Amino acid sequence: MARRSRQSDSPEAQRRKSELLTSFGRKVRQARTKAGLTQAQLGQGAGLAQSYIFEIETMGANVTLEALASLASCLKVSIKDLVPENEFETLTPASISELCSTLERVAESLSKTSGLLSEVQRFAELRERLERLAEKGTER
Repeated sequence: MARRSRQSDSPEAQRRKSELLTSFGRKVRQARTKAGLTQAQLGQGAGLAQSYIFEIETMGANVTLEALASLASCLKVSIKDLVPENEFETLTPASISELCSTLERVAESLSKTSGLLSEVQRFAELRERLERLAEKGTER
């Protein structure tokens, strides 16, 4: 069985590991609160200590695959829902739909502000005219 070398990680590798564990902890907390569970209830349901759930959520504990599966099962979510995304994630139909909805809301917001934009443009043109007049006035 291949194992990682025991050499110390570079500062960049340590930072990435810390971000990964912290992000995982946030996802566990979000799923737990959405499920309406306390840390103690999640721990009991997953067969883990409440203190370990606290450590996962706040300090980014590095969990085993077994613990990950237990957490996902207790929270009634996919393991994938708890694991932070990476640059290799693919877009799913649901995420595309969510992006489209967000873009529609942004477009609606922008259409409401288009009147404001035309007013801002008019003020900018007025300011430019006033600046030209001021320049002509100082030339005399």
